[in-house]
Amino acid sequence: MKKAIALFILVATCLYSAPFSFGEGQGMRLLAPSPLKRVGVRFLGPLDKAFEALKIHDYFTAKELFEKSAKKEPAGAYYGLSLIFANDKNPFHNLDSALAAIAKSNQAFALLDEKDKKKLAELAVTSTAIETQKQEVFRLAFEEVNKVNTVEHCEWFLAGFKEAPQLNEVVKLRNHLAYLNAEKEGTYQAFKAYMDKYPAAEDLIVATEKYELTLYETLTASKSIQSYIDFLKQYPKTTYRKEAENKIYELSITKGKIKEYHEFIKKYPDNHNVPEAWRKIYSIYTADSNPESFADFRLEYPDYPYKDQVLKDLEIAKSRYYPAVRDKKWGYVNGNGKVVIAFEYDWCEPFTEGIAEVGRADKAGFINKKGEAIVPLQYSEVEPFHDGFAVVGNEEFYGMVDYTGKVVVPLKYDEVFDFSEGLARVMLGDKYGFVNKSGVLAIPLLFDDAEDFSENRAVVEFNNKKGYIDKTGNIVIPYDFDDAESFKDGLARVEKDGFYGLISKAGEPIVQCEYDEIGAFSEGLAVVVKTEKYGYVDKNGQVVIPVVYDFRFDQALPELAFKNGKAPATLKGKTGVIDKTGKELISAQFEDIGTFSEGLLAVKKKGKWGYIDSTQKTIIKFEFEFAGNFSEGLARVKRSDKFGYIDAKGLTQTPSIFDEAGDFTNGIAKVSQAGKLGFINKSNAYVIPCEIDEAGSPMEGDVVLLKKNRKMAYFNLKNGNYIWREAGYIAE
Repeated sequence: MKKAIALFILVATCLYSAPFSFGEGQGMRLLAPSPLKRVGVRFLGPLDKAFEALKIHDYFTAKELFEKSAKKEPAGAYYGLSLIFANDKNPFHNLDSALAAIAKSNQAFALLDEKDKKKLAELAVTSTAIETQKQEVFRLAFEEVNKVNTVEHCEWFLAGFKEAPQLNEVVKLRNHLAYLNAEKEGTYQAFKAYMDKYPAAEDLIVATEKYELTLYETLTASKSIQSYIDFLKQYPKTTYRKEAENKIYELSITKGKIKEYHEFIKKYPDNHNVPEAWRKIYSIYTADSNPESFADFRLEYPDYPYKDQVLKDLEIAKSRYYPAVRDKKWGYVNGNGKVVIAFEYDWCEPFTEGIAEVGRADKAGFINKKGEAIVPLQYSEVEPFHDGFAVVGNEEFYGMVDYTGKVVVPLKYDEVFDFSEGLARVMLGDKYGFVNKSGVLAIPLLFDDAEDFSENRAVVEFNNKKGYIDKTGNIVIPYDFDDAESFKDGLARVEKDGFYGLISKAGEPIVQCEYDEIGAFSEGLAVVVKTEKYGYVDKNGQVVIPVVYDFRFDQALPELAFKNGKAPATLKGKTGVIDKTGKELISAQFEDIGTFSEGLLAVKKKGKWGYIDSTQKTIIKFEFEFAGNFSEGLARVKRSDKFGYIDAKGLTQTPSIFDEAGDFTNGIAKVSQAGKLGFINKSNAYVIPCEIDEAGSPMEGDVVLLKKNRKMAYFNLKNGNYIWREAGYIAE
C-alpha cells in the first residue's frame, strides 16, 4: 500500500510540475527531460516508472521496478539495474553486479527489433548508452583498484573485468604490488616465488637482483669462510661469486702477512683474488725496493706468475731516471746524465712505481723505464700510479687502468679517486659511490659527498649532513653531523652545531661536541680548545690536562701537539713547557718557544730569542730576531734581518748574510740572497752559488732539480757535479 501511495505521489508530482502536450489521436504525455523523451502518448509502465524513480534517487523503488521489468523488457531493465549497482550512493552498489547487468542488457538489446529499440531509445537506452555504461563500470572498477591498491583487488578486477581496456594497466599494477609485498617480506623465498609467479613482470630484473642479494646474505649470514665456500658450491653461477670470493680472501688475510697470502693461494687457487694475493706477497717482500729483495723473491717464489715483472722491477730498482727537455721535447736521463729514453714527448713526469706519465699530441699514457708504452697514449688526462692502479680520463669521463693498461674501472665517471682499503670513490652527476678493484660499483651512487675509506669506515654526506658507512654501503653511524673526518686509531673528529667532539667506530661519543677545536692525536693526547683555553684529552675521552691554558687563534693546533713527551703551555701571555701529566717542565715565562731539538729549546724573551736546556739554564744568550731548531748540530738564526747558522755552543758557523735559510739535511742547506737560491754545506762553503731561480727538494737523497733562465738542470749535491743541463742553462 505504501509503495502504491508513493508511486501515485510521484506521478502526480510529475504531472503537476511538467508541461503537457496533446497530439492528434493521442492522449496526454509528459514532456520529461532527457533521458525520458517521448514520441507519442503512452501511460507509464513499470520500466518507465523505474527510470522516473531513478531520476529522483528512489533506488529502492527503481530496483524493484527494474527487477519486475527484467523478464519482459530485459535490455532496459538490466541497463537500469547496472546504473543502480554502479552508483556508490545507494546500498545496492556492487560493480560485479553492475557489470553482469550491463552484459545482460547488451545481450538482450542485440535481440530486439528496430521497433523495440526505438521505444527504448525514448528512455535513452541505446547501444551507445549500453556501451558507455559498460565502459563506465570498467572505469569505476579500475578507480576502485587504484584506491584499494592491493594484489587481491587487482586479481578481482582481472578475473571479473576481462574485457576492460585497463586490463594491462591492472596487470602491471598487480605485478608491482606483488613485488612490493615480496620486498616487504624481504626473504629470498619471497622474491623467488614472485619471479616464478610473474615471469613477465617489469620488476622482474630488480626482483632477480634482490633475490640474488638476499639469497647471498641469508646463506652467508654467519660471515664465516665456510659459509661462503658452501654458498659457492650450492650456487656456482651466482652473480655474487666475486663478492663471496672477496670475503673468503678478506677473512683469510686478516693480518696482511706474507704467510697468509701464500696459504690463501694454495688453498683457493680458483679464487679471482689469487693474482692480487701474489702481488701483495711481491709488494710486501720487495717494499724496500732493494735489488737484493727482488733477487731473493725470485728464488723463494719460483711459481710467481709474473716473473717478467720481477726482472723489470729489478732493473728499475737499480736505476734512476729523471725527466729532461731538449729542443722543447721531453725524455729521460739517468744518474750519469745519459739519455735513456729519447726526447720524443711533449711532456713527461717522474717515475712512480716504475712507471711514468708521458704525453704527446694532446694524448697521455704510461711508459716503463725501457721506454715501452705499457698504457697507450690515448687518454686526455692521466694521474700517477698508486698501488698498481692509475686514474685516466678521456675528454668527458674518468676510469682506472692497471699496470698492463687494462681498464679495470670503466671510463664513465665524472671523478675517480685512488683506491683506499680496496675501494675507490667515484662521482657521477654530483653523486658519489665506491667501486672495487674489479671495477664493480660496490656501493651505489647515493651520496652528495664522500671521503676515502679508513679503518673500514667512510664519511658520506646526504642532505647537508654527514655520517659513516661500512664497506657494504650500510649506514653504520647516522647522518648527525655538520662535518666529519676519517677515522684514525679508532677515533674520528666530528662537528655539530659549530662544536667539535670525537666518536668511536661504533658512533659512540668519546668526547662530546663541546669544543671550539680538537687537534690530531700525538703521542696519545689531543689538544682541545674551549672559550680561548686549551688542554688535552686522551683516547678514552678523559681530560688528562685541564683546559686552562691560553689559546691564541693565530696558533696552529700542530704547534701545541706533544713531541717527545713535551708540549707548550701558555698562561697569562707567557709560555712554558709541560709533560704528558701536565707537570711544568719549563715555567711559563717566555713570549714564545720552539721545540726541543738536540737537547736545546729556542725561546723568546723581551723580544729576543735564545736557547735554554731542560733545566731552564740559558745556554745561548738572547740576541736573535729568530731562532730555529737544531738540525745536524746547527740551527738557523736571524740577526739584523739576515739568516746565518750557529752551533750548540752559540758560536757562529755561517755569518748572517742570507735572506732566507733552511735546515740542514744530509749536510746541505738551501739558502737565498737577492732573490736567488743556492746551497751551502756545513763548512760554510757554497755547493751551488746563489744564482738559481728555482730549486726543488733533493730527489732520492742527493739530486736536485734546478731552474735558471727558464732552463732546467740536475745537480748532484753529494758529489757537487751537474748530471745534466738543458741548452741555455748557464753554470759557472
